Amino acid sequence: MLVAKSSGLEDYCVIMKHAANNAQSRIARFPFEDPFCRRRIGESWGGRSGFGNLFVFGLASWLIATWAPLGLGQETDNAAAIEVFETSIRPLLVERCFECHSEETDRSGGLVLDSLESMLRGGDSGPAINLASPEESLLLRAVRYRDPKLQMPPDAKLPDAQVGHLREWISAGAPASSDFQTGKAIETVSNALSVDHAREHWAYRAISRPAIPNIFPLAPHETPAESPIDAFLIRLQRTMDVEPSERVDLTTWLRRLAIDLHGMNPTYDDIQYWGSLDSTTWVSGDGSEERALLRERMIDSMLASPRYGERFARHWMDVIRYAESLTLRGFVLGDAWRYRRYLIDAFDSDMPYPQFIAEQIAGDLMHATNIADAQRQWSATTGLVLGDHNYEEQDKLQLEMDIIDEQLETIGKVFLAQTIGCARCHDHKFDPIPTSDYYALAGILKSSVAVEHENVSKWIRMPLPLDPDTEQAFAEATLKKKELEQSIAAIRKRWESKPTGARIAKKSDFPGIVVDDQQARKIGTWQPSASVKAYIDEGYLHDLNQSRGEKTVTFEPSALPPGSYSVRISYAHGDNRSSKTLIRVSSADGESEFRINQKQPPTDDGLWQTLGTFRFEAGGQAYVIVSNEGSDGHVIADAIHFLPEGQSLQANQAQTEDEQAAEASQRAAALEEKEWMEQELKRITKFIESRPMVQSLRAEKTPSDIPIHVRGSVHRLGNVVPRGFLSCINAHEPELKERVTITSQANGRLELAHWLVDEANPLTGRVAVNRLWSFMMGTGIVRSIDNFGTTGDSPADLELLDWLTSEFRESGSTKKLLRTIAMSTAYQRSAYRSETARDRDPENRSFGVATLRRLDAESLRDSILQASGELTLLTRIESSIRPDVKDDYRYEHRGGLRSVYQPWFRNSLPPLIREFDGANPSYSTSQRDRSTIATQALTLMHNPWMVARANAAAQRFASPSFDNQAAIFAVFRSILGRDPEPAEREWADRVLQEENLTALVQHLFSSIDFRYAP
Repeated sequence: MLVAKSSGLEDYCVIMKHAANNAQSRIARFPFEDPFCRRRIGESWGGRSGFGNLFVFGLASWLIATWAPLGLGQETDNAAAIEVFETSIRPLLVERCFECHSEETDRSGGLVLDSLESMLRGGDSGPAINLASPEESLLLRAVRYRDPKLQMPPDAKLPDAQVGHLREWISAGAPASSDFQTGKAIETVSNALSVDHAREHWAYRAISRPAIPNIFPLAPHETPAESPIDAFLIRLQRTMDVEPSERVDLTTWLRRLAIDLHGMNPTYDDIQYWGSLDSTTWVSGDGSEERALLRERMIDSMLASPRYGERFARHWMDVIRYAESLTLRGFVLGDAWRYRRYLIDAFDSDMPYPQFIAEQIAGDLMHATNIADAQRQWSATTGLVLGDHNYEEQDKLQLEMDIIDEQLETIGKVFLAQTIGCARCHDHKFDPIPTSDYYALAGILKSSVAVEHENVSKWIRMPLPLDPDTEQAFAEATLKKKELEQSIAAIRKRWESKPTGARIAKKSDFPGIVVDDQQARKIGTWQPSASVKAYIDEGYLHDLNQSRGEKTVTFEPSALPPGSYSVRISYAHGDNRSSKTLIRVSSADGESEFRINQKQPPTDDGLWQTLGTFRFEAGGQAYVIVSNEGSDGHVIADAIHFLPEGQSLQANQAQTEDEQAAEASQRAAALEEKEWMEQELKRITKFIESRPMVQSLRAEKTPSDIPIHVRGSVHRLGNVVPRGFLSCINAHEPELKERVTITSQANGRLELAHWLVDEANPLTGRVAVNRLWSFMMGTGIVRSIDNFGTTGDSPADLELLDWLTSEFRESGSTKKLLRTIAMSTAYQRSAYRSETARDRDPENRSFGVATLRRLDAESLRDSILQASGELTLLTRIESSIRPDVKDDYRYEHRGGLRSVYQPWFRNSLPPLIREFDGANPSYSTSQRDRSTIATQALTLMHNPWMVARANAAAQRFASPSFDNQAAIFAVFRSILGRDPEPAEREWADRVLQEENLTALVQHLFSSIDFRYAP
């Protein structure tokens, strides 16, 4: 095999062997994930040509098939696993298990569950968990309730979600915090940094602007600083004795910039345009000043594009766990798109960062000078309520606190880089966050309503503020809707429940003898009713549709003169009636049986059904029996009419026929009016439903403080804690503590927003700058982007972080900060490492080399659509969810919109997003996982969506006017943004001869040059 001759493969094998032998190594990845491996492979296959990069996809496919089953290439983040333990497992154990299985309480069955050691040791029945065979763990057997002899907790089965958390935790090897490893009691051991000593940790110290280092004279290998950033990093590189890489050329830098700021590969035309300016710009000296001005123009041009707002909104959507549905039943969050548009508009307009934070925390509580501002602010608060909650939880207090806990955890990570949720059950084990701080913050969120309770609770939807005229129109429409509904209901009750021609009649209205059900003899239980308005006197009877053959009603006149009589029966018909009701008539000629269909209305005036003419003798049998024998529905018994033969109904009917005519006329008019009202109701309802709504929080009218929940239980309450903020900040910033306070009448969220953005708070600015730096540079100055606590990483250069934070505070401008980073020499570095960088700075803490990054899933998808000519670039898009969608299961994503506008469904993300490590929208994600697995290569080669895109791209260049060489150039320009090199032209020509243009497109889509930012 030709690949085996590559020295690059040999390098890779050495690295893989090292990774396999070193369990702590994080270098197990494909060769093109490491710049050094990529360079060596490229050199072995035609120098540093693009061809050397293009062939690697074939090699990668082979490597994937070979090593993917070994699990190599998937990095494991231990800190994340510990966080899951602290937020999901420990609180569960504390709340549901420790009462009976803890060193502090009881050792029921000899089992203690307050440490991993005691779990593995187990109790009288053996170890509680089995790490070798997780499914055989006694703990899982107990909580699943499948064994009637082993069911824990004994009071009630755990929700399925919690059982799933335990199963996943045990299957992952039961990772736990260090204090949980041994048998020390949970409440007695703490390694936490105290509040009083919080400033011993760098993150809690006040920020002061550091001086820019004096780095002159420069060493021969050092590049002149183009930004103060470079002065800090040159000093750091000198300290580490690292030689940074060279700067890339303008084209490479431009492609990197386009991917970072726009989330897409640049087009060939863009590259040519800026390249032409580059070639004509240098007019004096070495051109450094002109080069800087040109690059600044490029950056500003990209920052001014709508693509920038879309790109950075997508970054923030990861962080805020944006989704448009819930995992539970796939419920669709139809208003979530407003928050997405808020983010895009905020980044496009370069909203001051303090305002950006404050509006997301308390936009609905802020004063707005106009309707547009009010709508924007209310939409901003949606970010707080997009968590993936279990709205089916029947313990509503538990549901409310679970929602608050998820919100606090998100706020802590996103704005403060603190794991606040760890203090829900006990004082934080590592950071200066006591449980009282947790409930001080929780009280703020509890003072707003996030859920309306039903059997399945619902999230809050609020009507957005509108101008007075429009508001009045909706108010009038709502009132009119209520009036119409009441009127329609009245007509239905009065007319639609009454059969045509039917009425309520009295016995005296009819000649002859009428026997009503009130005078009849009844056998069995019969239910009186007057629901259907067609009966004689007070109502009728029905048999409850029960005990068939056991119930009868006998109608017998008290004194019936001898003679012949027409016998009629009255009943109220309906769809649930018997279609074969048995009627027996006893007369002088014997007994006659009839079966009548009581589903159909009676034939005489909708009230009477004639049975026939019968002869009755003096002292002879004269009665009619209604029976439920053989019935198939409700049997109705109302009245029997004995009308002497030859006697006319005319005299009695004269009045009733007039009444019937009048009544029929009234009914027709009422039904005609109802039809009009129903059409009007549809129109008004459609108008009311068009009112803009927002998913948000609703401030409580009477905010209040809440008590500590002992060990996190909503049913075990301790001391009430005044609403407030983190003591580790306020204890050392007395002016901040005095400046931002929460009165008893205040909701608290607005005050929380002010506290977050106050310049005396050292966390918020540092976290924001570090996050934005990571978006541009691939990693943060502090690598644990959402954890600045004592278990997180230390900053590579705290002074650099604080200098950038000081700059950011002064301007509040995200664009200015990004421009500063992009203009630095550090951002222009090549991905090829020097030997000193590789040996002395393997993690690139000094940023002396560019981080080679694969395009994230959205950038990959958007770049593919752009190359195939199918990308639709629209702005201010509202919801892209099809109107007929009721849940998100098996949703088919369509269209050529940018990925940021695709429905972001928790149960149905687009395949390309799932395969290429799209963020899990149920959790705040500051840095996405980066995996290399077999299904990624298979997706690029065989997924129907990818094949369709390749065909679409190929069809663009399948014109008869294109020969092979013209087609090759066109495809390379469209996909890679450049012309092919000679070796690449030869290779592409062979592909066209042996396969076709579609295959060439697929190869280029899979290439490193397309899928990786340089």
